[in-house]
Amino acid sequence: MSSYTSYDWRIARQLAVSKDNASAAVPLDTPKATPEALPESRCTIPLATPEATIEALPESNGTNSDKVKELFMNIHSHPRQMDTVALGRFVQTLRSLSSVASNPPLQDIIDNGAIPYMIEFLTHSNKSVALDASWLLTNIASGTTEQTKTVVTAIPIFVSLLSREDDRISEQAAWAIGNIAGDSPQYRDMVLNTKGSLEGILYLIKNSKKKSVVGNCVWVYSNLCRGKPRPDFDNVKSGIPIMMYVLQTYADDTGIVADACWAMSYLTDDEGNSRIQAVLDFNVVPIMGPLLGHAFPSIVIPALRTMGNIITGTDQQTQAVLNVGFLDHMKPLLDNPKDSIKREVYWAISNITAGNETQVAHVIDKKFLKMTMERFHPQRKDVQKEMLWVLSNATSCSSVSKSVFQEGVLPFLFKMQALENDAVLGKIILEGIENMIKALSVDERSLFLDDFKHLDATVFSDLRYQDCFINIKTLFQEIVLNEKLKSTPPTTTITCSFEKISTPPSGSLEKISSIPPKCYNSLSFGLGSLNVDSLEKSHLEKAHRKLTNFNSNDIEMEGKNTKSNNKCSCLKLSFLFLFIFLFLLTIFLIVFVRETGSLPSLSSLPYPFADTFSKLFHF
Repeated sequence: MSSYTSYDWRIARQLAVSKDNASAAVPLDTPKATPEALPESRCTIPLATPEATIEALPESNGTNSDKVKELFMNIHSHPRQMDTVALGRFVQTLRSLSSVASNPPLQDIIDNGAIPYMIEFLTHSNKSVALDASWLLTNIASGTTEQTKTVVTAIPIFVSLLSREDDRISEQAAWAIGNIAGDSPQYRDMVLNTKGSLEGILYLIKNSKKKSVVGNCVWVYSNLCRGKPRPDFDNVKSGIPIMMYVLQTYADDTGIVADACWAMSYLTDDEGNSRIQAVLDFNVVPIMGPLLGHAFPSIVIPALRTMGNIITGTDQQTQAVLNVGFLDHMKPLLDNPKDSIKREVYWAISNITAGNETQVAHVIDKKFLKMTMERFHPQRKDVQKEMLWVLSNATSCSSVSKSVFQEGVLPFLFKMQALENDAVLGKIILEGIENMIKALSVDERSLFLDDFKHLDATVFSDLRYQDCFINIKTLFQEIVLNEKLKSTPPTTTITCSFEKISTPPSGSLEKISSIPPKCYNSLSFGLGSLNVDSLEKSHLEKAHRKLTNFNSNDIEMEGKNTKSNNKCSCLKLSFLFLFIFLFLLTIFLIVFVRETGSLPSLSSLPYPFADTFSKLFHF
């Protein structure tokens, strides 16, 4: 990039793994959860209620699916017609079966028609029945998209339950909303478009005295911000100051802080820069910065992702991250045992090296280019890719190219190209080589001619690399040509006259005596004031014999050409005199006719004209 545009590079740079693929990118981010699968702080609902207990139900040795079928076969009346104790026992049993850790029978519960009843029981006057019904639907919403679809009609009811005084019911309703929103962008938007949904979640975060309620609602908010396409920023931006409040108030709770950081990472994931700026306006960077050195990876990863997203913005936004000592926090993370963290670190640094010259120089001063090269080989491919982007982007800033060169980046890239067979990594390497070669002088390029020749043997035939290779080849073309000229024996040309000849340098007569015949046409030689005493006689005789043979042939050809030229000159003069004579004769005849009124006879002409006419026309 000779004309350097940092913004385009950084906007184009994205992690290869989707931020929304929680299982592939960072498994700590959980879009859906059942009560038993989440940390203990979230499991606040008792397994038994005062009005009906699991122990009072008949035991069965069948599978969970069989238990569901048996339960529906044993009810003797419509669920709406059951008394409170029987209904409580029925709902609690279904909820318990839906919460088993291995292969819960969610589809069997759906197929037996339980969902419409459970939605209806959400507003039951008995709190235990309403609580178990809400818990059961929360578990159903943690299943597949098709299973979640069966409970989306309950979204307005869940939203209304957020304001219930019983914090167990409001917390469970928030949990259900979080599972629905975490299923897909479509269901997330359905939740956001339900009046009072986000307001109810944020109210609980700010006002609940129960930490588990706050934790659940922060997790729900992060799900409302996640997914692509991203939600309408106007629908979720009201939660930014609440997240800042959470990060400062609940700094000792790793689960709450981690979910708040994930929410901020989703809010800053922006192909433009408007969302990033909105987050920066709430002074998020000074709060997130210290979290980069946190002891728990569950906090470091989303905090690093948030800061990395901000770095992809404008130079000013990138600088805001650097101003809080971002690179100092990165050094210990380079040797972190988790590859996911190292990948995030190098991804963030690669976007800094795609910044302006001051930012690239800052990375160089902190020795990150050298540390990247030193740590390259033991890494996984996806980590190596980000490491190569760190180096390649640094080569694009022409104003600091000398500093990058002094770090040893170009020899490293040449070496990596020889070892690397991966198409994507090879492309990154060659782009870095091209950028570096452009910044070097011809003399500096010549130092890497052998490396270039190796490229010629390994890359030229590979179509994946041809564009970059052709550009590199063009940059080396002048050096290769000079090398060929140096390796070719020189052709000796002596220009003399018959009067003078300057004394050749020492040893040149040996070259003269060995001139091949094909070179004679470019050679002229004469015998002038040659200092014979300073020459070896045998060498002079050899040269003279060859040159004499050449000159004799040349003189013969020159004589023939001279005769031919003389004939042509005489013929031209004859035609010129004839033309003049005829012209003068014509003038004479015109004047004579005007004076006499008739043509002259031959005898009347002056003697010279009459004599000439008689000879020409044989009169």
